[in-house]
Amino acid sequence: MIYDIEQFEIAFSQLWWETMKVYDAFEIDLKGLKNFKLDPKSDGFGSFVTSVFRKFEVLEEEDCTEQEVKDYVRDILQEIQPYL
Repeated sequence: MIYDIEQFEIAFSQLWWETMKVYDAFEIDLKGLKNFKLDPKSDGFGSFVTSVFRKFEVLEEEDCTEQEVKDYVRDILQEIQPYL
């Protein structure tokens, strides 16, 4: 499926905000954490997602071009491909 930059930004922003709402509302269950094993491959994944969201903010402020955002997202997707 091919999105134009506006459709992608809207969909990505909605996903990001929903994730932040869940994160903010998250209550830690200490008993559940006792057996929790973090996958080392996931370290830093959230930073990639946040960096894409921040790039859209830069676009909205007109500090970069639509093509620069597309190139940035492409590069990030290539970088996180091994984790997917």
